[in-house]
Amino acid sequence: MKDERLIKEMNQIKGQVSLYVSVATLVLGLIKFFIYGFDFSFFYVEIFILAVTSIMFIVVLMNKTGTYDERTDQNIKTIYQYGFIVLLLGGLWTHFYQVYVNLADKLVVIYVTNTLILIGFIVTLILLKKKSLYANYKYIEYDKKKYYLHIALNIFRLLLVMASIYGSLLVIFGFPGDMNILLIFIIMSFIMISFEYMLFSIYEKNHYDEMIRFENENPNMLSNNVFVFQILIFIFTSISSYAALRETMISINYEYFNHESLLFWATISNYLKIMSLDFIVLGFIATLIAYKYLVKLLGENSLLKVFLIVGIIKFIQQIFSFAFSLFTPILERYFETSQEFFKAVTTYNQINLVIVSVITVIYIGFAVILYLRNVKYKYFVLFYALISVVSHPLVINQIYRNDHPNYYIASYVLNTLSAIVMLVLIGLFAHTRYQQSTFKAEEVLIEA
Repeated sequence: MKDERLIKEMNQIKGQVSLYVSVATLVLGLIKFFIYGFDFSFFYVEIFILAVTSIMFIVVLMNKTGTYDERTDQNIKTIYQYGFIVLLLGGLWTHFYQVYVNLADKLVVIYVTNTLILIGFIVTLILLKKKSLYANYKYIEYDKKKYYLHIALNIFRLLLVMASIYGSLLVIFGFPGDMNILLIFIIMSFIMISFEYMLFSIYEKNHYDEMIRFENENPNMLSNNVFVFQILIFIFTSISSYAALRETMISINYEYFNHESLLFWATISNYLKIMSLDFIVLGFIATLIAYKYLVKLLGENSLLKVFLIVGIIKFIQQIFSFAFSLFTPILERYFETSQEFFKAVTTYNQINLVIVSVITVIYIGFAVILYLRNVKYKYFVLFYALISVVSHPLVINQIYRNDHPNYYIASYVLNTLSAIVMLVLIGLFAHTRYQQSTFKAEEVLIEA
């Protein structure tokens, strides 16, 4: 009876996820249309998803019309179950078909589809949490070794699906020579989806284990999921910052200018810049996880509320920065002269710097407060506050005002060092037991 209830609720969630994904598809499709105009072959995925979800919801609505009984409930469950499978597998097939016929625009096509998959994961996570369910509910209670074995088997099934898609497209297009390019992007997408599914599964397992620790009154000082997310963000940020540094250093080094190297690093940097949206979202999710965990551990207090507000402001600022970077070529068309456009960009950058500076000051304030409250690892916390000051753009600019190459190098090194210190701090907190026997709101991570 319990399994039947879980299956029923899981299928209802699949229906809700399909709805949210269809809305996201419509929004991203409009963005693509706004940037690139309409080309039917460039919108295969959007058309397929909207068609399948529309048919799914029409059939469900038809079943709900009239007498509602157990058979109706069973029919709706079946519609959501198989409709979701068609949406997922058919969407992947359509995606790779679209990639092959639009090889010139392959990066954008792959990214948009991967974003839809990430949105699906996030929506699923939210809906599951509302019902206190887990997508991997069949083996969530297993030990980690057995649990991750099942996850690995699911990833292997995805590999078989990807191989089947590639085989079917080979047959359709008649084994052309450039199918090797498609194979590369199928492998890339397999890695992306497997990565997101693995991250999703790690989150579920950590969340379940932490729930058990809370029940036993033996939790850690911080959720391990925050540490996992931060590791991924750190890796991506380090790579994207390095690519941007290489592009900048080549472009300003006129004596040893190399056009091929500049094109290579500019391409990588631009692609990583597009991908950064996923990691902006992951960073905000990590903030929400930390906030919810600490509220559960310590209770509501003003410091945590400020932490949440600052996290929301930072997320909005990052989204605006991402959008501004993405739409800069389009915005330039609306200015009569390049000087006016340059002035607008300069003004935006100054406003952005002020916002980032305020956020940095607040985070330094958090570090000082934790130090004064005798937090565990308080000297490491104080070191983070110091490195945050030194790595600020205004401070680095004062040191290397007329030395642009060293300014960019110093910025990369110091920001990477700051990120490492933050990562180590989060790791220490996430793997240290909270030593209070009772949880009190007025005590913030006090060392016993």
